[in-house]
Amino acid sequence: PFDLILPSSPPPPKILSFFTSKLSSATNSSRTPWLVRNYIITLSAFPAEFLTDVPQSIPGPRLWKPSVIVEEVLGQILREEGEGSVLDLGSGAGRDVAFLAENFPNSHFYGIDNHKGSSKRCLPLWCSRGVSETTHLVDINLKKLDVFFEFLEGKRPVRMCYAVRYLNRPLMAELGKRMRGGEVFAIEHFVVNEDGSFPFDHPRIAEVLQLDEMERFFPEKDWTVLHKKIVKDSDAGRSLLNFCVRRK
Repeated sequence: PFDLILPSSPPPPKILSFFTSKLSSATNSSRTPWLVRNYIITLSAFPAEFLTDVPQSIPGPRLWKPSVIVEEVLGQILREEGEGSVLDLGSGAGRDVAFLAENFPNSHFYGIDNHKGSSKRCLPLWCSRGVSETTHLVDINLKKLDVFFEFLEGKRPVRMCYAVRYLNRPLMAELGKRMRGGEVFAIEHFVVNEDGSFPFDHPRIAEVLQLDEMERFFPEKDWTVLHKKIVKDSDAGRSLLNFCVRRK
């Protein structure tokens, strides 16, 4: 096995066929193709949509860690209670989606993000990790609540929705009212210290959770708290709330 680096010229499909084709271009007879372990891709060389045609590669070592709430809490729920549709709200580069999709191949994962660069980051990553068939990038502006909830309704039954370092208070408030019995919501986001302070430049204090804010969106009469813990991020020691609830 070997790694294959794809330059922009000659075209990547021609290079790939040289190594992976079962038919010799010289003799037109059958042959045993090379086993390519990994495709190392320079995104500027060709558009991301080409990746859907790249033969399946064997994922290399994971060079990142998923968020704590995803790995330790949501992963455990999926293992113990069964799989289903999972929505990542503000999915960014798609790393948490990739992690879950690798570990739970019988689920479908929807990364919801409308930033222009999302497809250039998510689609190549999901392809390189071998999870393109169960991961889906959804271009929805999460500030347009009616559009999001129409999408949510079309994907039910939904196992869980989660947000990592993404805070949309109007959306959280509506999720607290509209999610159905048995559905799970989770968030990992910056939170003030116990004394109410947040002595960091980023994010702005307006974008930081208060200590009991999530309980106001997901009240005890309607929701069961499955997990609540404050941890420190590895970048600057900022407090992060890990919060997970299930609708009664």
